[in-house]
Amino acid sequence: MALEITTIPVLTGDVAEKFEAQATKAYQNMLERKKNNTPRRSSYEKGMNLVKEILSHSNL
Repeated sequence: MALEITTIPVLTGDVAEKFEAQATKAYQNMLERKKNNTPRRSSYEKGMNLVKEILSHSNL
């Protein structure tokens, strides 16, 4: 059974404008990262490099 459209919440006013601004900014950041081929989180890359270094010294 389908839901009535009126039961779906819709953002309006300042909340809608803030949401749209944040979504647009996030989308632009994603496009810039893809264009420059940069990782999303540099801390993730640092952590992975540390894990790789630790594992290289282990006797596994």
